[in-house]
This record gives sequence, structure tokens and C-alpha cells, in this order.
Amino acid sequence: MSQPSKEKPVANGVTCAIYCRYSSKSQDSGYSIEAQRAACIDYANKQGWKVHNIYIDKALSGTSDDRDSFQRIISDTLSNDQPPYSIILVHKLDRFARNRYDSIRYKHILKKRGVRVMSVTQPIIGSGDPTEVLLESLLEGMDEFYSLNLARESIKGMVQNAKQGFWNGGAAPYGYSLKRFIHNGREKSTLEINSIESETVRHIFDMYIKGNIGIKGIAMSLNNKGSKPRYGKYWNKTAIERILSNEKYIGNIIFGKHQNRKGSSYLPAFPLQIIKDCHPAMVDRGTFEKVQQILKSRSPAVSPARSHNDSFLLSSLIVCKKCGSRYVGTSAKSGQYFYYICGTKDRKGRNACNSKIVKREVIEQAVTKGIREKFVTKKNLKSLVVDLRSFIEEFLKIASINLNAVNRDIEDKEKRLTKLYDAVEKGTSGLTADDLAPRMRQLKAEVESLKSQALQLELRKKEYSSISLENNKDRIISRYVNFLSKLFNDKAFVYNKQMIRDIIDKIEYGDGHIDIYWRIPDPSSFPTKISSKKRVLVKDESGSLARTRT
Repeated sequence: MSQPSKEKPVANGVTCAIYCRYSSKSQDSGYSIEAQRAACIDYANKQGWKVHNIYIDKALSGTSDDRDSFQRIISDTLSNDQPPYSIILVHKLDRFARNRYDSIRYKHILKKRGVRVMSVTQPIIGSGDPTEVLLESLLEGMDEFYSLNLARESIKGMVQNAKQGFWNGGAAPYGYSLKRFIHNGREKSTLEINSIESETVRHIFDMYIKGNIGIKGIAMSLNNKGSKPRYGKYWNKTAIERILSNEKYIGNIIFGKHQNRKGSSYLPAFPLQIIKDCHPAMVDRGTFEKVQQILKSRSPAVSPARSHNDSFLLSSLIVCKKCGSRYVGTSAKSGQYFYYICGTKDRKGRNACNSKIVKREVIEQAVTKGIREKFVTKKNLKSLVVDLRSFIEEFLKIASINLNAVNRDIEDKEKRLTKLYDAVEKGTSGLTADDLAPRMRQLKAEVESLKSQALQLELRKKEYSSISLENNKDRIISRYVNFLSKLFNDKAFVYNKQMIRDIIDKIEYGDGHIDIYWRIPDPSSFPTKISSKKRVLVKDESGSLARTRT
């Protein structure tokens, strides 16, 4: 947003805001931001108006109201008891909005606040002349027609361009290169097969159609051979799947396959159009169609996954020490064996990460054993109590800060709500209760939510304060001994996934060791993270025992 003009206009008591917009970086200079801004400032100075502020939206379409500066100027008009300006000045009416519904709706809202939208090049608009209503409707209809027709004609032009074998722009798909040349005085480009990348594409289709390897296996195979995609270091499942399902590899270009962006229902819907043989094919149609059948048959909706992470006790908790990726659960030999494997290695192969896999029963038994050692012995329980007290002191300090912040927010929003009530009662704002009702409801909901947060913080402070006032350390230890002994002697509890997540923050695995980062469990409240770590014993792939450290 630019600063207001420093030129001093003739003082006549009228203040305006200037709004400028253009929809693309290739916008004609006559409609550039600089040209619009200069024309609006010059017009305001000639009228003797003071410029309050200049609002600018760059490269945004006027067919939508989802524009930052546009929403800011509307908000600035509505949020003050008295709007700081009485006129919003635009270069042309279509700079304000090209969508007729948005134009009428926002002008109606602004009119209630005593603010008019005026145009530099269409001065009758906003003048109050009776013919303005008819003319404005015609102009808005023409602007909307122009926008919709331009979109439709653009698609038609792209279709014709593709039929002639020309590329419509953007990066060439993997396996192709762009060949640029001059055609009828204009630069054009076509797709030609890249001799190196095309071999990889054909190899991907060949591996998949044989049926003995999946999409993830193809990615790992390419990575293990040192093959690299055009962007990034490693192949992944998404990149392989895009290649296998891309009709460009049989020479087709498709328009209308992807629907308009969400919220853009004002754009015309275009029927699906497939333009065949636009460029050299890399894969024959028979192979491509067979691959699509295999992809469909292997989709999750048809063929469920062989293993599910929810069946693994430590899923999402184990972190690879080498690359930082999460370990995932997997199976082998049709579900006879179960392992945890680094997510990077699983998706991209051993070249991306050479961390070792670990049997599910080995690491799960090591973790549950570590849990018992951590929480059942009296020595560790004493350490737990010390950690708990430190945590309680830190929690009470942070809770007080958060509670003060929440109470300040409550006070601020209640003041805003009171101002809105006053505006409706006095009728000075020009807005009715219906206009302000949505904002009132929103503020009331926010206040109620904040009050609920404040109550929870107060209850937790009270609860933790009662524990911190307990001076008898032996009594505290006894309480935890009795509670935890019952829990951790129950095998079903130790192997409960939710319990594992309540007391473990993460597990780092590497070099035959696992480092467990604990949370402190408070039986009377919720589990909270604490920087405490224990290293426990686990077998690596070779079966040898690694050293342990605590």
C-alpha cells in the first residue's frame, strides 16, 4: 500500500481514498498501477480533495473480492465510527470490481456509510445523477461480460494453438524439451523428445507394466541407480505417479480436466477437450491404457494397503538419527514379518538414507522395558518427582502470562462489542442491526471461547498450585509409586498406543540404540512435554547387542 500524495490540495472539506488494481504483470501501460495512481491523484487535486490513503492490489483479478487491499479499504470504511473519507476514487469502474454482484453489494454497503465510488474516466458514476443508475448497470454488465468472454476466448485460443502443435507455455514435462522459433513474427515453442530423459520415462512405464514392482519400488530403483529427476535430488512416489498418469506422453493435451479454483464459480465451466497428437508421443497408446487399468486396480479404494501404521505401537514416534525422517511400519512376505523402516529410505531408497530397518517386536519390547525401568523403580521415581516440581514451577509461570494475555483479549473484544451495540442504539453509523449482526455474533463467540480458555487456565493453575504446596516429598513419591506400579505391571496398559504417546515425546533410532525422550505424566491432569532422555538397549539388524547409556 502506497503512502498518500504529499501534494497539498485545495481545502474544500472532501477527503477521498484511491484504489488501484491491475490483473497481470503484462497489463497494458495505460492501465498500469503508476498510470492509475497518477490519474487519480491529478483528478483529486483538480477537485480540491484531500487524499486519505492509496490502496493497491497487484496482479489480482477484479472478478473476485478476495483482494487484500480491497478488503482493507472496505474494513477501514466500516471499522470507524465515522469513515475517514467520503469518496473512493478509481481510474475505471472495472478497477473496483468486474463481478456485478460484488460491485452492487459493496457499493450498497459503502453507501450506507456515506461513501461513494467515483471513476476518473467515467465521472458520471458516483455523481448522484439519475441517469447514473442505468449507466452504471450497463457498465457493470459490460465489464462482467468482458471478463467472462475473455476467459472463454483465451481457452479457445489455447485449444487452437495446441491443435497446430504449439506449446501453450510453462515448463516442458519431464522427458521433453522446448524448441523455440519465430512463427508469423511471434515467438512460438513446441515439445520435442529429450533423448536422455525419455529413456527414463520409457523405463518407468516398462517396469510398471510388467507388474512385479510398484510405484514406490520404481522410485527406489531409480534412486539406487543414481537417476535424478529434473528438480530435486530423489525420485518419489508422487513424481512417478504423475508420469504414469500424464496423457502428454501419448501426445495428448487436455483442457478442462482440472476444474476452476474453489470459490471462482463466476468463471464459465469449460467442457473437457482432448486434443490428440499435439506433439511426438513417447509411449504407445496401448501401453498407456494398460498402465491406467493397473493404476485403477491398485488404488486404495479397490486394493487396501498391505499394512497399516495404526497396527504398529510406535508409529510416528520413531525418528531416524541420520536424516530426521519418521520411521514407518511395513510388512514383508505377505504379512509374515513386520518392520519399522526410515520413511526416507522407504520412499526414495538406500541412496537417500542408509539407516537400518528394525524388527517390530525387537524395538517395541525394548521401549516397553525402558518404560518400566523409568517409572517403577524408587530411584527413578524420586528423579521424576524432582522433574515434576521443576515442571510445575515453569507451568505456573507460563500459565500466568497466558492468562493475563487472554484476559486482555477478552477486555478488548468486549469493548468492541459495546461500541457496536452503541452504534445500533444511537443510529449514528448508518448501519442497521442486520448489517452488524454477523460481526456481533463473531465477537460474542470469540469472547465466550476466550472465557473458556481463561477458566481452564485458572483451574490448571489451582490444580498445579496444590501439588507444588505439598512439602512432604515422601508422600508425593508414595502417591506415584502406588499409582504407577499398578499401571506399568499391566501389560495391556504398557502396550496401549495412547499411553505410549502420553509419556513419550519421540524415539530416536540409529547405530543400534534408541534414545527415548519422555513426557512427564501427571495422573491428575494432562501429559506435558519435558526435556528428559533415556538411552536403552536394542538389537540391530546383525543381531549383536549395542552398548547402553543413560
